[in-house]
Amino acid sequence: FPAIVNDRGLSNDAGENNCFLNGVLQVLWHNPPFRRAVRESRDHKCRSPRACVFCSLRRLFEQFNEDGEGALSPLQLRQVLATLGQGDVRTLLWKKVKQ
Repeated sequence: FPAIVNDRGLSNDAGENNCFLNGVLQVLWHNPPFRRAVRESRDHKCRSPRACVFCSLRRLFEQFNEDGEGALSPLQLRQVLATLGQGDVRTLLWKKVKQ
């Protein structure tokens, strides 16, 4: 993803309680080395597009970079995260950061 095109936010509709997830996603998005690692990763082997943290994160990052207005929904990523154990998420993110 190139330099930040626009400043889109993430939705947090009443009852969704996405504020902590949104905060983490915004920190990751505004971290150029992490954003570059997500964009340039070519060795990712997806187990299931509907249950893949990396694919969901990449999709959300692509949406961040598109022209448009309005907040983006982190719901799909949140649903994928809910299906995983905490260790799996930490391991995935740590591997991406170390590359």
